[in-house]
Amino acid sequence: MALAETLTALGEKDAALALWQQVTESHSYPRAKVQLAELYLARNQPDLARTQVTEVLADDAHGPAYQRKRDRVWVRRARGLLRKLG
Repeated sequence: MALAETLTALGEKDAALALWQQVTESHSYPRAKVQLAELYLARNQPDLARTQVTEVLADDAHGPAYQRKRDRVWVRRARGLLRKLG
């Protein structure tokens, strides 16, 4: 995830997108899913972004309290992205 974040910061969005997709295929990290959704939005792919965001929100509803507290920053960003998507 650190490499994908670095590639995003450096502007290498295609390489970052591939890494985020790889991370989200095997794990359900809200951090990764939200950042992948942001890249999808930047590439004008709102349906793919909406899928990632709704998964984050659905997973958060069923998570234990300690996990929800840890992921609340990413859940807030997911809600904001969902509002942008309409």
